Amino acid sequence: MDEPVELGGTDTSPNPIEYVAAALNGCNGVMIPLVAQEMGFTFTGVDFKTSGILDTRGLMGEEGLSPNFQKIGFHKQRKAKREFNN
Repeated sequence: MDEPVELGGTDTSPNPIEYVAAALNGCNGVMIPLVAQEMGFTFTGVDFKTSGILDTRGLMGEEGLSPNFQKIGFHKQRKAKREFNN
């Protein structure tokens, strides 16, 4: 785990916020196939794109600015074929 250079790190590995986004993808990567199975879909794949807006001045302690995500977006594209159980 690391931080960007401007936050005192070496920027050689993901930062904690990037791990949060990866965890969101991982949770959905587990749940989507389970829900598809329950609904009778043949699940064939999924792609994720996760993005976030974060004002790093909040991380540096600037008063009045949140150190948390101001916005996070999660987009998925799934591939499934509907099979009805008769």
